[in-house]
Amino acid sequence: MTRRLEDNGDSHYYLVSTLARPGAVTRFEGAHVLSQRLTKPLRYDPLAVRQKYARIGMTLPSLDVGKLGRSRLFAPLHSTPESQLERLDAGKRASQITFKDNNAILAALTPEIRSLDLSDLNWCSISILPKVGMNCPNLVNLNFRNLTQMNDAAIVAVGSGCPRLSTLDLSGCLGISANGLLRCLDHWALLKSLKLHRCSQLFDKELGYGSSGSAVLYKQLVRCAQKCLENMVRQVPSIKALFLVFSSVLKHIPDDDNEQKINVLRDALDFASHGKYFKHGIMAQKLMNMTIDDEGNVLLDDLFATFDKSEWKIDVDTQKNIARSMTEKGLHPTLVIRLNKFVTAALKAVGEEEFRELLEVCVHRASDIFDPADEELRELKVSVAGFQAHLKKHVDSGSVLLQALSQNAQHLQELVLSYCSSLTPTHLIAWSAPGIAHVDDQSNQWHEYNSWVRTGEWKITQEQLQQSGDLKKLEEKFAEDEQVAKDSVTKYSYKLTMLQMELAELKAKGAADVITDTPKYKGELKNLSRKVGVAERNVSNATKVLTDLEANIARVRQETADMFADLADGVRKRAPGPRTRLRKLDLSGCCKVNDESLAWMAAMCPQLETLKLITCDQVCLGAPGLAAIVRGAEKIGSIDLAGCTQLDDSIIPAFKTWSFDSVYYFSFSGCNGISPSAFSTLLKACNKVEALELEGCVRVNETHVSEILMSGVKGGKGRLRRLNLNACPSITKAFLNKEAGKFPSVSIVKSFHPPPPLLPTSIGAKPAGKNKKKIKKSDAQKKGKKKKKK
Repeated sequence: MTRRLEDNGDSHYYLVSTLARPGAVTRFEGAHVLSQRLTKPLRYDPLAVRQKYARIGMTLPSLDVGKLGRSRLFAPLHSTPESQLERLDAGKRASQITFKDNNAILAALTPEIRSLDLSDLNWCSISILPKVGMNCPNLVNLNFRNLTQMNDAAIVAVGSGCPRLSTLDLSGCLGISANGLLRCLDHWALLKSLKLHRCSQLFDKELGYGSSGSAVLYKQLVRCAQKCLENMVRQVPSIKALFLVFSSVLKHIPDDDNEQKINVLRDALDFASHGKYFKHGIMAQKLMNMTIDDEGNVLLDDLFATFDKSEWKIDVDTQKNIARSMTEKGLHPTLVIRLNKFVTAALKAVGEEEFRELLEVCVHRASDIFDPADEELRELKVSVAGFQAHLKKHVDSGSVLLQALSQNAQHLQELVLSYCSSLTPTHLIAWSAPGIAHVDDQSNQWHEYNSWVRTGEWKITQEQLQQSGDLKKLEEKFAEDEQVAKDSVTKYSYKLTMLQMELAELKAKGAADVITDTPKYKGELKNLSRKVGVAERNVSNATKVLTDLEANIARVRQETADMFADLADGVRKRAPGPRTRLRKLDLSGCCKVNDESLAWMAAMCPQLETLKLITCDQVCLGAPGLAAIVRGAEKIGSIDLAGCTQLDDSIIPAFKTWSFDSVYYFSFSGCNGISPSAFSTLLKACNKVEALELEGCVRVNETHVSEILMSGVKGGKGRLRRLNLNACPSITKAFLNKEAGKFPSVSIVKSFHPPPPLLPTSIGAKPAGKNKKKIKKSDAQKKGKKKKKK
């Protein structure tokens, strides 16, 4: 009896009785014994099977585990108890194995392994990757770095089959999508580290966030937006004027430089609308109001004058071309091409929702021109409705991914998003915290703290003012209530003492006269005992009132003191929950991150300890964002700003104020915008800095190095132990040897390479005089040789 199975696209016949391929059975002696072992699940011993194959020198036969029917051997794997996992030999973990082929990987996929490293195995078959999640339910550390063949099927299998996963490296896995990761986050409750280095497709709209279906939907959305705006430009003169003006702003930018187009268009729209472009409807309404007057006439001169005092001033020739285009009917073919490129840039510059608001305002403007029954107006409304229908299908999966990651992975401590060039501020602002359904539902104190982290200004509320003003009245009232309570305690205590004395006297008299059995004596004793009990309760209640008064006034005093401490400058405010536990954040190479998004991450991650912003040289990232980081993260210890050439001395005051007692590592490599004297000023304030990286800071000279060393050591009080001065041409070797003797505790890193040899202008070229002499010698030698031969 045979059963036909498919394995990697090829057809094979397997013997059901032996569960082995017929061709593999006859390869070596003893294979029949092995097949008998495989068919007896009670005697199955994986280690014995591997050892036997190791002795023979062959690998396991290619068995398709997922397609072998109802064999007990290939039943679903159960999770191994933690007590048994701890007793496993660490030397047998798959992370320390060097795999030679696919069969070796399959042999290592057992329920016992806890660490697996498949990084850079580009030859690994794609059919093996899903079996990692199927066969290894106890994995804790998993490394898939640079596996370009990785796809959503494999990552979903890992998500559903590895619930104990703690560390996951997906750097360079360009085949996964944001939707695939979203399906796994519900299972990774114990995830602590996630690395997505160079996974730009997860946040790219045009690539569909890694999914081909989403990419098609976005292309349809762009196509529909182009059609809508083209109809608007053809029918409404004011919209045509706006398009011609803003497209003229972009005409000097190369066609292939899309990022510059988006940034310039965003800034121009923001400047023209006199406000933030991302506030829905405000930008579109302001743009429409400044293009026409009350009678509906287009104001081209006023529109040109808007840009006269900006960097996008429109020259005279361009103004004439715009005026001539306004008189023409329809659109020239070249303008249609420019319109399509303009729509693509506008969608990314303002966002899909703001673009929808712009289209709705355009329809409202068109309704003022056309009658409700006109065919042109009906076509405009139909096209806008089609755009809205496509917009409902489009979901920003990148923002949803980060939001779900921050809410589901409650133990996440490390997040690497380095060189995800498509990561935008909108994605980072979507970062949330566990327990937050909607940001607007949080308390006023939660929003006040976020505002303080972003701006550094603490707003005094009316309640705080009233609390500080009523503190004196509360103190006066407390003094009165305290005196009343003390008087009550004294009064009831005196009464209790008298009753206790009377009771003792009654008991002594009864014992002396032996009248304890009479009804009169019993009545008097019962009455006095009742009065003593009442007096004791009165004393206890009065004492409790006094204690509550003291506790309340102490609480009010502490709250007032905390409030005034919060209002003081340079005092870090307490972060109200909920917040995330993120400790390491790597945004190196993310060229779109700005101050606002970085400040939001600082507010949501108060436990941040390590921040990397290597080569983030965009102008929109500067001192405000870094100030928010050190203001919100109390335990920040490592800040890497290598390659941030846009930074200047304005970042130093924030570091001196907020991170003077926490930061131990600074990297300013290549930051030539910061003056060298600012480094010594920074070290004087931050006395816990142990390492300072100044590689490539060409402005640093020997005088600056001496000041840095003096500030970092401070007569033994400083902690500076490492100073990197590579690629600083003004530093000599003799000077460093001298400074090393003065500061033996500091390791100064500086490599001195010998200068390259000076080569002549052409290979083999030599001075003319020497060439003549050598030529003469060679002729004489030749003549002498000829004479000898003769």
